[in-house]
Amino acid sequence: MNYFSKLTEDEKILLNKYDRNFPAFTLVEKFYDEYYPTRNYKYSMDVEALTLQDQILIFLHENIFRSLLLFKSYINGISSKNPLQSSLSTRAQFETCGAVTFLHKKYNQYLKGTINEDAIKTELLSLLNGVRNKEGLPKDIEFPDPKGVMSLIDSGDYFHKHFFKKEGAPFRRIYEHLSEVCHPNAYGYILHFRDSVLDYKDPDGDFDKSVYGTSSFLICMTIYTEAYKDLYSSIIKD
Repeated sequence: MNYFSKLTEDEKILLNKYDRNFPAFTLVEKFYDEYYPTRNYKYSMDVEALTLQDQILIFLHENIFRSLLLFKSYINGISSKNPLQSSLSTRAQFETCGAVTFLHKKYNQYLKGTINEDAIKTELLSLLNGVRNKEGLPKDIEFPDPKGVMSLIDSGDYFHKHFFKKEGAPFRRIYEHLSEVCHPNAYGYILHFRDSVLDYKDPDGDFDKSVYGTSSFLICMTIYTEAYKDLYSSIIKD
């Protein structure tokens, strides 16, 4: 993998000069190296033969495939001097993270006996197979509605409060700001200002990390990696 590591040494030196958070990107990449699965794994096609833990593992695998693509897209946004790409990737990463923190919350409720196995399987099915627009789908297969995105986002703050023991709701606050940036309005058009775009190949240039959402991206990845690892270890242990 080592996608981030494949940036040229000159590019990494300059990016490191502009952003003190640079080492955090290498930690994110180490997480992917450790938890990113191969496509060689096989599961039974008989849903009834899969345990709850099997189904959660399938979800985690599918989720991390998406997360890695968004990580690559975020880095591409920086290297191609496209802050809109980085912002869109960060916003989508928040939603992808929210799916993990939501299931993390539900699985812990299941372990405590607050909800039963049927309830968590219903939630899991909506995360994996939820579809809003069912037009053109096979009539003999029932597709559930997806979870509302803000339910996923709020679960990020729930994880932030109960896992990190910190108050506040940074996950929703940052997501709402990213939504403004990703829409064609005042915040979104700010990204088009020529002076705000980073050319980090110019050693005399300035890096406005707020334009590329570096802090937002790494906050999301901190929550994502911890929630993913904790949920993964819970189902492997069980």
